[in-house]
Amino acid sequence: MSDKKNGGKGTAVGNLLRKMAKAGKSISKPILEVASTITGIESLKDLGDLIMDSKELSEADKQMLLEELKQDTIEMQEVTKRWSADMMSDS
Repeated sequence: MSDKKNGGKGTAVGNLLRKMAKAGKSISKPILEVASTITGIESLKDLGDLIMDSKELSEADKQMLLEELKQDTIEMQEVTKRWSADMMSDS
């Protein structure tokens, strides 16, 4: 898995996947591909589906990744709410 996009902080699930891959854990190529192209909540849902269906990840790894994914989803929802509120204001 490559470095974080645009030098940003990355997603929590992406950061955990990078750590797992560096530690030698086997992670399927489709999971890594989707994780490297996350652009919104729908991408996170797709990644969650791949994680849950993975035969390579242990149940403990799946649970850790899904918890991080949940945090990323909440964060993206909050950002979307702020953007919506900003667009509604007159300033």
